[in-house]
Amino acid sequence: MTDERVLEAARRLTISYVTASTAILAASGLLGVVLRWSQAIPGARVGDNFWYALMTAHGLGAFVGWAGFAVMDCPSLTNQGKSSADIRMVLDIVDTLEHATRF
Repeated sequence: MTDERVLEAARRLTISYVTASTAILAASGLLGVVLRWSQAIPGARVGDNFWYALMTAHGLGAFVGWAGFAVMDCPSLTNQGKSSADIRMVLDIVDTLEHATRF
């Protein structure tokens, strides 16, 4: 494969990934709206079992949607082998060391 074909394949994959993450996050947000609407309007209440099923789907969708934007398993793009994963690890370690409770 040529470099241009690899870049084009990476672009298509990235666009598909971001689109899917955005759709999951949007669907989760709509489920949240339905949940709040059910609580706010007495005539629009849903059954208890259905409400908890919506709540579970809402939470899972929000988690998966946000996780889609924080992918850490990225191939290194530099000659030194650096990727976003090691940068995030360093930032997490610095945050932990500076935390007042000293875990």
